[in-house]
Amino acid sequence: MTNTRYDFLVFMALLGFPEEAVNALIAGYDAILACESSRERFVPIVENYRDKREFNIGKTCEAAILSSRECGAHEYTCLLVFYMCTAMYSYPAFVEKGLSKEEWLDSMADYRCKLYECHDRYGVWGTFVNWFDKWYTGDRTTYGRFAFEVVDCPGDYKGDGFEVKVGQKVIAAHILNNKEKPFTKEAWTEAYGRAEEHFKNQLDGAEPIFYVISWLLFPKHFEMLPADSKILQFISEYEIMGTWPTRNDLWRIFNIEDCNQDPSTFDESTSLRRAYKKFMLEGGEPCCSAGFRLPNSKRQNKE
Repeated sequence: MTNTRYDFLVFMALLGFPEEAVNALIAGYDAILACESSRERFVPIVENYRDKREFNIGKTCEAAILSSRECGAHEYTCLLVFYMCTAMYSYPAFVEKGLSKEEWLDSMADYRCKLYECHDRYGVWGTFVNWFDKWYTGDRTTYGRFAFEVVDCPGDYKGDGFEVKVGQKVIAAHILNNKEKPFTKEAWTEAYGRAEEHFKNQLDGAEPIFYVISWLLFPKHFEMLPADSKILQFISEYEIMGTWPTRNDLWRIFNIEDCNQDPSTFDESTSLRRAYKKFMLEGGEPCCSAGFRLPNSKRQNKE
């Protein structure tokens, strides 16, 4: 596994990991390899993906958690080491899907986003999320601030000028926490266009309709945020399918561990945080929403 250690260092350098994170993750890597039981879990997972393209994210997650208990490295650090030491060999999967090296690296940058999210929230260089499965198959790719993949529509919906049926192929869009990429109308319009082009042959003949589940689509933002808010511009392009209360995404706004803590303790260092704190102190409950967006061509015709 000597080459894997070197490859891991190169991969982190390609993704622009800070020195402190590199040191923490390579220490986690060394701890995993130094412990016989964790090494026996880790090596086959990496080699099976590198050599045979075989990968099971559930089993990998379980192996990383068990290994952390035995080798002494933090669970979140072990998770990221297991995920990245396999994902760094995923470039051929992207090539098979017609994607470029740039698109692969832009997609792999999600590991850097998750690295910083974990450090901001817990003070640990690693990851606490488990959504990376499609990075190993090339079925999810990143354009700008968004990751896109084809999914089955979860329900029927009739909108303004379009209709979606349950099971129909739609393009799911995930908004990434990558502050290096702009979150502007021009940027997301370009990203949608690139996703339409890439995924158009995977939709079984259906028109490319985008599907988002996110706290960003919460309609109450129109009452909470100023008229020039980019979040409002983003929401305005979607028709909302449904909304439900949840505090699970408050960590994204406040970098807090306990999303159910008293809102009077919330930080007020940004306008978004102040708006949410005020909203909740007045009895409001944060929500998540699901919505659809028409393809660029149809939007232009409507506008």
